[in-house]
Order: sequence, then C-alpha cells, then structure tokens
Amino acid sequence: MRQGIVNNQRDHEILRWLYFGPAVVTNIFRKFFNSDEKNKKTRWRVMLRRLQKMQDARLIEVVTDNRAPERIIVLALKGAELACKVFSLDIENAWLHAGKDQDYYHDLTTAILARRFVFNAPNDFTVDLHFEFYLKKERQRRTTNIRGIGYPDFRVHLYRNNKEEKTFDVERDCSTIGRHAYEKKLRSSNSPLLVVTDTKKRANWLFRNAMTINAPRSVYVVLMKELPKNVYSSIKCLSTPDNDLVTIKILSD
Repeated sequence: MRQGIVNNQRDHEILRWLYFGPAVVTNIFRKFFNSDEKNKKTRWRVMLRRLQKMQDARLIEVVTDNRAPERIIVLALKGAELACKVFSLDIENAWLHAGKDQDYYHDLTTAILARRFVFNAPNDFTVDLHFEFYLKKERQRRTTNIRGIGYPDFRVHLYRNNKEEKTFDVERDCSTIGRHAYEKKLRSSNSPLLVVTDTKKRANWLFRNAMTINAPRSVYVVLMKELPKNVYSSIKCLSTPDNDLVTIKILSD
C-alpha cells in the first residue's frame, strides 16, 4: 500500500485503538507519541504530521464539535478494514459512525471504558467486546422480533482456555436516558450490568429505579471518576438489592 503513506506498526496500533471508539488528539499523543518528556513539542509535531498522512490516506477522519474540547479522531472504513486484517477483528463491530448529531461526550467516554476492558484484561484471558450497534444487527439476523429490547453500550465476553468465564454488560449513562428506556435495558439480559454515570445524584436515581423495576440481573452503579483504570480490580458501587455500597470484582480471584 503506497499512496502517500507506508503503514508501520504504530499506525496499526492506532487503528486498533480507534476500532473501539473515537479519541481526542491529546489521548492519542499520550498513548502513542509521548516517548520523550524533553521534546514534547517535537513529538507533537511528529504526531500531527502522521495523523495528517493517515487522514489523507482515508484511514481516519478528523471531527470537530463545539461541545468537544479538541479535535476528535474517528476510524474510517479503510482504516477499519486494515485494522481488521492485521488483528483479525470483525469489521461489523468497528466503531465508524461520526455524524452531526453524535453525543461526543458519551461516545468518547464510552470508548474509554471499552478500551479499559479490552487492553487491561489479565494475560490468561481473551476478550470479545461487542458494541450496541453490533448486538442489534446480531439480533436482527436471528429474529424479526426486536421490539422492546434494550441494548447496553457494549457487552464483554471473557474467556480463559477457550472457555467463557464471564459475560458483563456496560452502560455509559450521561443523564439522558429515561426510566422507560432504562427499564428495557435492565430487563433485556440476565448478565450483570455495570452502569457508569457522572454524579452522585444521578447514581441514586439509577439505583432507586433499578430497585423498583426489580430487574432479573445484578445491577451495579458506579461514578465514572471512581471507576479504576483497571476495571478488573475492585470496584465500589451501589448494587441491588443491597441498599448500600458494595465492592465487586468483575473477575473473581
């Protein structure tokens, strides 16, 4: 592939990173380019040149939005195809959508959560993570009865020695979901659900409704700022039916 760019391993890793959702430019810099503390300005220029070449090659798209603090980088179809080829990923699960009506705060923070689950997994585990749009397509292939189904932002399947160890749903709440839609999400699966929100007031609302709805699954509500970067470590959160803080581990010892 030589149309203004020769892809290297770092390019591939960036594309794989973006496969799990959009990212602001600063986060890409910290993850992939900030290798020399003394030459940050130089490294920043190196990153901008590289991202421009990747954009020119139609591997990525650059999005601006007045609600976002800086430019947002999103995977383009051509970049998704390359990432899927290199890393054996499913093209139907690639996060490609970027439109004028997107909620970038929700999307950026959901992508942060998704990457925590994928890239922080213990060495003896493999992770299959499927986004909401993938889960919808999968159900449509199986049945035409899709009314009344609530999907999480993503579902995580954890495997050890090719055996499924745990399935976990994650919902990133930004105070926009109503009680009816929340109830559909609670009732649409038996897997544990981790709801990540921003304020204690909102967490209490989510918790109270989960209790009154009497969902057929374990529901945990945690504040985004209190969720550890390694989501496989201990997490303190509200849980039904216990009207108190509990400590959970997504993977038990």
